[in-house]
Amino acid sequence: MTFSIHRFFFIVYNTKPFFKSKKWVIICITSQWTSVVLLSLPILFYKVSICSDPAASRIYTCILVVLIPSLVTILLNAFIFHHIRSSSRRIQPQAIDTLTNNNANQQMKFSSREVALLKQMIFVFAVFIGGWGPIYFVRIINQYVDVHTVIYACSVLLCETALLSVVVHLFIHNHDLRHYLSNKIQHGWRVEHTRLEREAWVR
Repeated sequence: MTFSIHRFFFIVYNTKPFFKSKKWVIICITSQWTSVVLLSLPILFYKVSICSDPAASRIYTCILVVLIPSLVTILLNAFIFHHIRSSSRRIQPQAIDTLTNNNANQQMKFSSREVALLKQMIFVFAVFIGGWGPIYFVRIINQYVDVHTVIYACSVLLCETALLSVVVHLFIHNHDLRHYLSNKIQHGWRVEHTRLEREAWVR
């Protein structure tokens, strides 16, 4: 959810330097952890007689971890998509005096970008719900019906796979991140290569 909030302000308010600064990233991360700690406090006040979570606690956790982040992500992605679409429509009139074919190609390009953005949003949302939802739903169901350990293990595996998928998807589609990591790796390789050459020269 923190990534969605950061991306929303980064895209919608891209003219404001503050939302591109490290300070904004730190604020987003700090706010998330502070919210997590505060929202987790009610769980500590549940009275239990055995070493297990009560049903209310499991439902509360499911709402905090799955339902609320999903709702916030849907709303933010909808605003981002609307902003991108509106920006594209504002740019298109500037090319009215160009040839008809060029104008059609330009419109197709914008449509392709919008479709690609929508696909990415749907993918991330589907992976989040499909990966993190089952494990919490199984915990709630297990409160009333015995769930086989294989089903529980599969839900845990889905959760881990979803996390890996989101990380890989972020790396593949985030050009700035790939460029940053590539520069860091190349810089480290050049520094190490220079150091080895100096050591060989001294010998």
